[in-house]
Amino acid sequence: KIISGGQTETDRGALQFAFRHRHRQPQQRQQQRQHQPNADHDPRQHAPMPKLLSHGGWCPCHRRAEDGVIPAEFSMTETPSEEYEQRTEWNVRDSDATVIFTMRKSKS
Repeated sequence: KIISGGQTETDRGALQFAFRHRHRQPQQRQQQRQHQPNADHDPRQHAPMPKLLSHGGWCPCHRRAEDGVIPAEFSMTETPSEEYEQRTEWNVRDSDATVIFTMRKSKS
């Protein structure tokens, strides 16, 4: 699962990646098979569905973002606060790992 705060740039890009790489619905796979030659003998026909690349995370109340409002297509959960700090703390708390991208030189 990709967890993001839903803000601009990298946060939103991670959500867009997960949203675009969800698996297709079973009926879409069935329609595709109907257009393939020998669809009944296709070994992929009985292959398990790939896992859903899910996404979500905490975002500030009212889906507040630096550029306005986080689009509704993303599965975000609002914190009680409009402050970004609570969103960040809760996303770090609920994640298995955290990646930080920065243009600043590390102090450590």
